Amino acid sequence: MPDTGPVYLNACSHGLPSAAVLDAVADHTGRERHDGPVTAFRNAAERLEVLYDRAGRILGAPPSEIDIAATTTSAWLGVVLRLNLVGRRILVAPHEWGPNVRMLERLAASAAASIEVLPDPTSGAPLSDWAARFDEDVAAIFTPMVSSIEGRRYPVEEIADVPRPEGCRLIVDGAQAIGQTDIDLGGIPCDAFLATTRKWVRAPRGTALAWVNPALGAPRPPRDIEPTDMPVSAHLALSEALGEALDDGIAARAVRIGHLRDLARAGARERGFDVLHGHEPMTGALALFVPQRYLEDVKTGLQASDVVVKFPDPERDEPASPPVTGGSVLRVSPHIYNTEAEIECMIEALPRIA
Repeated sequence: MPDTGPVYLNACSHGLPSAAVLDAVADHTGRERHDGPVTAFRNAAERLEVLYDRAGRILGAPPSEIDIAATTTSAWLGVVLRLNLVGRRILVAPHEWGPNVRMLERLAASAAASIEVLPDPTSGAPLSDWAARFDEDVAAIFTPMVSSIEGRRYPVEEIADVPRPEGCRLIVDGAQAIGQTDIDLGGIPCDAFLATTRKWVRAPRGTALAWVNPALGAPRPPRDIEPTDMPVSAHLALSEALGEALDDGIAARAVRIGHLRDLARAGARERGFDVLHGHEPMTGALALFVPQRYLEDVKTGLQASDVVVKFPDPERDEPASPPVTGGSVLRVSPHIYNTEAEIECMIEALPRIA
C-alpha cells in the first residue's frame, strides 16, 4: 500500500487541488496580511481577469458571458427562480441531481406545476421519446451533462438540438462534466450551463462557473462594476486550476482517468463485483454494486487500507433514477494524480465475493 497518505479515489465529490492551486490561496492570504486587503486585491486584478479568459476557453463561451458563483446550486437557483412555472410542466432527466429535484418539487407545489421524469437516453431510449414530451406547456427541461453516481454521459448536444417550444428552457448541470469532458457551449443551444469546479477541475470549494444564454435576458453587472467583495484567494486558485486543466488538455486528462478507471473495473470484476445496473462506465466514475451481505466487509477492508471512496445514496442523490435493491453502491472516481499502485491498493482491499 502507498505510504504517502490516504488513497484518495473520490474525485466525483472533490478532486484534490494541486500544490500550485493551494499556493495561490496561501499567497494571496499572505499578501492580505502583509499589505492589507485593498492593496492585495488591486495587485490581483490582472490575474483575476485571466480567470474569465480561462473559464471561457474551458466552456467554449465568450468570457463576458460567464459568471463566477459559489456553488452549482446557487447559480442554478438564480436561473430557476426566474422561470415562469405557474400551471406548467417541468421535465427532468432520470439522473438529475437530487437537491435540484427536491427544490423543483417545492417550487412546483407552490406554482401548481407538475414534474415528469423523462426516459433514459443513456440506456437506449431514443431522443424522439424526449421530443414527444416537448409541448407548449413545458416550462423547462433539466438534465445533467454527466450523472453523479454512475458518471453517465448524457447526449446534451443532441438534446439541445431537439426543437423546443418558444419559452421552453434547457438547463444543464455540468458539475460532473467540467474538467473531464470537452465542452463547447457555442455548439450546445441550451439556456444555462452551471458547474461547480471543486470536482474534476480540482479547484477549491466555493467556486463554480455559470453561463446563461444572453437571449434569456439575465441581468449581470458589467465586469468593470462587478462587486469587489468576492473571495479573491478562491478565485485566484480557481484560475490556477483552470489553467492547469487547459495545459493538460481535457481530452488527455480523460484518457488518463479512463485508464485508471478501467484498471479498477478489471480488478473489481476479478474480485466478483459487477457494475451498477450492468452499465459499463462512460466517464471517470466507476459505480459498483455491493450485495448487502458484503457491505460491511467492503467498508472495513477499504477503511483498513486507508482508501477514500464514496457510498452514494441513490434515493437522495438521484431520486428519479432506477432504484438500487438488495445492496449498496460503491463509487470509485480516480483523477490524474492517482497511480496504478493506488488502484491496486483499492482492489486488494476488496474482499473476494461469490
